[in-house]
Amino acid sequence: EAFPNEKLPCFIEGCAHAVSFYGAVTKYFVPDNLRTDENAINKIETAIISLGVQLLHELRNKISYLQKENDLQGALSVTKNQIALAELLELDHSVYFMLYMNVSHLYCLLKEKENAEQAVEKFVELLREKSIDDSVLLQVYKTGFSAKPFDLIRDTLIFAQLITMLNE
Repeated sequence: EAFPNEKLPCFIEGCAHAVSFYGAVTKYFVPDNLRTDENAINKIETAIISLGVQLLHELRNKISYLQKENDLQGALSVTKNQIALAELLELDHSVYFMLYMNVSHLYCLLKEKENAEQAVEKFVELLREKSIDDSVLLQVYKTGFSAKPFDLIRDTLIFAQLITMLNE
């Protein structure tokens, strides 16, 4: 039987008509070789990742607003949500570099030295796993980590390791 498209309602109706030819519709029906379903799943997954990346950018706007309003705890909370979302979406390492630099910056502004060090440590772990190949991004990180708030942790071993790795 021909149908106008391969969308789910037509697919289900076609399957029901096919098995009803035998006089009954089975309790369970397991179709085989559903390439369209696989394509649909891939399209849905791509759309979810795309929406997630858009949400990451929108959250960046919210963080900027919160920082302007001097709500550093709020900005930190949203930045942590960005990291959780990036992890959920299994995004590339390059996304995490900026997020962990931002988290460590916020911890420095909040004078939370231990937490700032831990965030820098995450950045260093990522850097050990994958180097930053883009020279412009590398300069962004060098400039970012030279900001005054990082004076809080500038004398720590992990920060020294970070600066050494960025300059290699």
